[in-house]
Amino acid sequence: MTTLPGAEFRSAAELLPWQQARWSEQRAHVAASAFYRDLWDGRAPPADLRDLPELPVSDKAQLRVAQAEAPPFGTYLGAPETSVARLHRTSGTTGQAMNLALSARDCRITEEVGAR
Repeated sequence: MTTLPGAEFRSAAELLPWQQARWSEQRAHVAASAFYRDLWDGRAPPADLRDLPELPVSDKAQLRVAQAEAPPFGTYLGAPETSVARLHRTSGTTGQAMNLALSARDCRITEEVGAR
């Protein structure tokens, strides 16, 4: 599991090494996403999580376009489609429903975070 027990009671300084280690794993998935490579003009995700704010952020309109161009999950999917264990579809209350792909690991984490 990638959640940290008791994280809600830890200081930012205590969390940073743990967050950095998780980012070191996650950045490979972000680098695999055509969407983020385009958004970031080919720049690689930074090694240090604290440098992430230097890159532009995406918005929901961009994600909608990416999903329309490459259904069902869009070009921002950072893992192989074969790893998708669950499809979640948003309600579309903001104008258009979106498909969200979750791996089995994503589902476990979502359940744990929701339980907190």
